[in-house]
Amino acid sequence: MIQKKIVLLADPVNKSLSHLLQNFLLKKMAFPAEYSLQQTPINLLEETIQQLKSENFLGGNLSHPLKQAIIPLVDEMTPIAKSAQSINTIVYQEGLLKATTTDGEGFFNSWLKNFPAKELYFLGGGGATLAIINAANTFGVHHIFILQRKNQRFFTLEQKVKQLEKNARLKITLVPWTTANLQLFLQQEYLVQATTQGLKGENFLPPDFHFRSNQKVFDLIYAGNLTPFLQAAKNDGAYYQNGLGMLVEQGVLSFTFWTGLHIPADLKIQAYHLLEGSLQ
Repeated sequence: MIQKKIVLLADPVNKSLSHLLQNFLLKKMAFPAEYSLQQTPINLLEETIQQLKSENFLGGNLSHPLKQAIIPLVDEMTPIAKSAQSINTIVYQEGLLKATTTDGEGFFNSWLKNFPAKELYFLGGGGATLAIINAANTFGVHHIFILQRKNQRFFTLEQKVKQLEKNARLKITLVPWTTANLQLFLQQEYLVQATTQGLKGENFLPPDFHFRSNQKVFDLIYAGNLTPFLQAAKNDGAYYQNGLGMLVEQGVLSFTFWTGLHIPADLKIQAYHLLEGSLQ
């Protein structure tokens, strides 16, 4: 059987664990494909997609900064991707490039399934945040607050939030990132760090800030070392979790989108431990 090609397109791409996850699942499920990482600057995305279509291409994932840039290049979007205006998974079938997002469901399956959160506070409003918001109502969340730096992204996000509020059937409040507003967000019970600052080891927490032990703190980043954000939560005795579980959960949903095969629960646990071990 001809081996299909599946890729992760991102910039940067070198810190991703997606190839370890997907190649493990492909082998265990005996599906004839190989998953690879491909560094893809945003200005080369269209050229890259055209090239892949000629290379026995099955599909792929999109990560930063391509989750919105890919939208004009796809032929079909699932309702959830269309509503979120964010794509992290594509499949090439019968000459058509079809797209969805698994970020939102992956996030809730990995974390908030166990917590009855009615309100969520996000630091940053990127593509993953939009996908999570889009799925939030399904998981019982009624109100989402987003802290965003007041640059061009803020005004773009402002327009998207209006449509998302309607589509996702929940209240969304966009707040300018100021020192005072950051302090306010950091006091909330359910807090999600969704910026890319942790990738560079940057610490934006005020020097005198301490988490409370009853807070639940999540970081979308899954680096080997805890980000400064999560390290502070750990030091202060708060519940904390990185993005590794989310990576597995959204990854198995992507796998199903490409192959039609469903990953059993025990295999997801094995995959999580494999990735966890690779970070140590």
